[in-house]
Amino acid sequence: MADELGQCYVEAARWQRDNPDWILCHGTCLGIGPIAGIWFGHAWCERDGIARDCELGLELPALLFRSVGNATDVIEYTHIEAVERMLRFEHYGPWED
Repeated sequence: MADELGQCYVEAARWQRDNPDWILCHGTCLGIGPIAGIWFGHAWCERDGIARDCELGLELPALLFRSVGNATDVIEYTHIEAVERMLRFEHYGPWED
């Protein structure tokens, strides 16, 4: 788990680096709990119907994860696609495609 919140792009990229068969996802989510009602950019990984919030170390069925977070504008990247963008943009995301 990340030492502090707000590092989802870094943590998701690191997870995918170590687990290249996972898909890196970038999208916009609607907060719940203390951040209820706030839209924010978010990154997570998915594989075989499972979503992993790499910042929290939480795994849920991908459909449930996307539904609970009201995920919109989701872009999925293979490991190669993510590495190409990290090199081109020189950061972990989000990227302007």
